[in-house]
Amino acid sequence: MENQEVTRSSTILKDRWEGFKDEITFLYLDCGCTLQEVMEFMKGQHSFHAKEKQYKDKFRDWNLRKNLTKAQKLDLYTYIQLHGGVALAEQSPDASGARISKVYMLTFNCMGVLFERRGDLTERTRYYRSALEWSTNIVLNEALNGEDKRRRVKWLEDVVRYHTLNGDVLEVQSLCEQYHDLWTELNQKEVGGLVRTGAGT
Repeated sequence: MENQEVTRSSTILKDRWEGFKDEITFLYLDCGCTLQEVMEFMKGQHSFHAKEKQYKDKFRDWNLRKNLTKAQKLDLYTYIQLHGGVALAEQSPDASGARISKVYMLTFNCMGVLFERRGDLTERTRYYRSALEWSTNIVLNEALNGEDKRRRVKWLEDVVRYHTLNGDVLEVQSLCEQYHDLWTELNQKEVGGLVRTGAGT
């Protein structure tokens, strides 16, 4: 009987880790949180109390590393080129922010725009426009038509929400809200083969 209880407890703990895997990965890699920040957030939001060693063991099991090797970066770019547009097109926009497209996050992360506040406005604008172009043009064996591109740009800018740290507070924002200072710079410029007309203002 005691062995059955231990087994059941281990299964429940394993299920909890797996249930939080995407969120922990997102906080640690995409948001750039430290391990301590991840631990505090998980404790506060989910009453998930795990020790530092347990996190480190899981990070190793999940192969979570902040510093990607050159080979890993190439693999990531290849994955985005092959699957990014298709995955984005197939997902339903969710304005509540409850669900986040990981491929969408990776697309923008690789282009150097998400969670990047350093650098001058011109440089960030260039990265932002490149990211949008990638996200509106990557489709297997076909190109998006004009209406699809408009829908994709609006979705990426105004509809999809993602988490960003504002000091110690984890906020949910759209790209439009996060990068509001880029909109004037981006107006009337071609993005993803389209000419912007002030969207997001």
